[in-house]
Amino acid sequence: MKKVAVYGSCVTRDNFNSQFNPDYKHYFECVLTQNQTSIISTMSRPNNIVFDNENMSSHEKNTLKTDFENSFLKEIKSAQPDILILDFFADVHFGYVQISDNQYVTNNRWTLPKTNYYKLSIQNKKQSFNIDDHLENYYALWKQKFNLFYNYVRLNCPEVKIILNSARNVHHFFDKEEQKKLLINGGNIKVIDVDYYNKVWSKFDAYVLDSFSDVEAIDLFKNKIYNSFENHPWGKFYVHYTMDYYTDFLDQLKKLSL
Repeated sequence: MKKVAVYGSCVTRDNFNSQFNPDYKHYFECVLTQNQTSIISTMSRPNNIVFDNENMSSHEKNTLKTDFENSFLKEIKSAQPDILILDFFADVHFGYVQISDNQYVTNNRWTLPKTNYYKLSIQNKKQSFNIDDHLENYYALWKQKFNLFYNYVRLNCPEVKIILNSARNVHHFFDKEEQKKLLINGGNIKVIDVDYYNKVWSKFDAYVLDSFSDVEAIDLFKNKIYNSFENHPWGKFYVHYTMDYYTDFLDQLKKLSL
């Protein structure tokens, strides 16, 4: 059995969830997850904020706490996984907020605005950066920070196999009657330019694969079109896929690692 660390989002972590892959534990143990965090945030100075009395779930608080504290760096060194799987959902969808010099946090629109810290310290004076408005400068800083991230992982986990999950946003979903519809059709989903977001996601992935020859990729979208669906356990969304995605992902991971 291989020990897996996930740095990314549900597009990767859900593959190690029995709701999606009932038999994954026969092959893999997920020992560490860093969820919805930007590389730029992780490779900046930590910010040890205590989140008390916020109207959030424990999962949301943990997502924020680990993002602010950059705890992934310490925890991967301790866990020494066999495999590290990355995806850049948070870098594409969220961007980052600059708190001070070389201190950044992920601009997670689902959790950060709920905090007292955001309301008191960030909301009215935030310097936020994203792929919609600041791609050139954003990408330049992201490359610097990814280089630091890669070097840290290689130094502290020299035997780990690094795998990039080249996930992408989808255009359509199937409703409860199995009718195929545009994903922006109703609900509280933020409207994005799917093609543009995917182009930038490809740009990030390409930098990593071109720069670091030991990083391998699982690129399911290269040869197949996936969709979302309304009955997904987390609801329809750009990266909540039909169930065949999770089977396909685990099959590819077995080929690369077992």
